[in-house]
Parts: sequence; C-alpha cells; structure tokens
Amino acid sequence: KLAEGTRVSYDTAWKQWCWYCSARGRDPYLWGQTWQDRQEDEELLLQYVVHLVHRMKRTPGTATNKLMAIRHQHIVRGIPDPLCDKQRVFIALHGAERLAGSVARKLPVTPGMMEWKAKRFCGSSNDTFIVYAHNVLAFFFGFRKSETIGAPGAEWSRKRVLMGADIGARCRGVSVPHFKDGDEIVVHIKGSK
Repeated sequence: KLAEGTRVSYDTAWKQWCWYCSARGRDPYLWGQTWQDRQEDEELLLQYVVHLVHRMKRTPGTATNKLMAIRHQHIVRGIPDPLCDKQRVFIALHGAERLAGSVARKLPVTPGMMEWKAKRFCGSSNDTFIVYAHNVLAFFFGFRKSETIGAPGAEWSRKRVLMGADIGARCRGVSVPHFKDGDEIVVHIKGSK
C-alpha cells in the first residue's frame, strides 16, 4: 500500500509516461519478452531519463521517482519489473546526479529567528499571535509544511494537517483544559515521521 502523497505522485508520473510513449507510438507497458525487446525497452527508458533531465530540467531524483512509478504500475499489474537488469538506466541517473552537482540547501531556522518572531508577533492581535504559535509548534516539533498548512497545489487533507483538536496541554502528565495551566504540550501527529 502506498502513502497518499506517493500514490498521487505515481499516478501523475504514470500519466506522463503514457503520454511520452503515446507520442512515440509505443506501448507504455514494457513486456521485454526477447533480448531485443528488452534492449528496446532499455533504450526507451534511457531516452525518457534524458528527456526528463535535459529537456524538462527535472532533477535526477525526480527522474528516479518517475521510473519507480513506471516500475510500480508494471508490478501491480503482474508484469515483470521493467527496471530489472537495466543497468544503463541507473548508470545514466548516476551520471546525471554528478553533472547536476550539489543542491543548494535552505538555511535552518535558528533560535535567534524565533526570538525575533516573538518580539514581532507577541502582544499584537490574536491573528498574528496564532501565526507565531503556528511557527513555534512547527519549529519545536519539526513539522513539514504539509503537516501544518497543507501542501501547495494539493487538496487540504484532514488526515494529515495539524488541527486544534490535535494539540493538548498537560500538567504533571494529566490533561488540563487551559494551556496556561499546563507544564507540557502534547501533539497528536497523524502521519508517520
């Protein structure tokens, strides 16, 4: 069973693969019954990797994810793994990673940044305090953006996004009705981390 986000990503990747194959007059299912068929399948996969990385400017990681979606669609339909024994495809992906170089990482949030936010937001209106409280929870509990505000462009999901009922206060391990009376905060995380 796939996670909801993975399923959506794989469905999209499969549709894109089908369009790619359709434009080339090819069946999206790679049956590879003879040695020559398997070679042609590998060539098609290699061309797809090149298309994704060089023409569409996708990262090698994205190309790998799309290949895993193709693999998944084959396996769930009882068709042999199309990536099995396709070493040149993985060599091409590794080469693309080397050419891409290192990824520029985002700077982490620091306690100093959180102090700045406290000075800016505390004492303001209730709305600005809620924004500050949201940021503090996300910072201290290491939430992903999709767990606090939803994923951009995706449908909002009650199964994933943190809601008020998912946060509670406790004092000495016993639930209390008001946060001001608590000495700890308990957060119910809906998904696995």
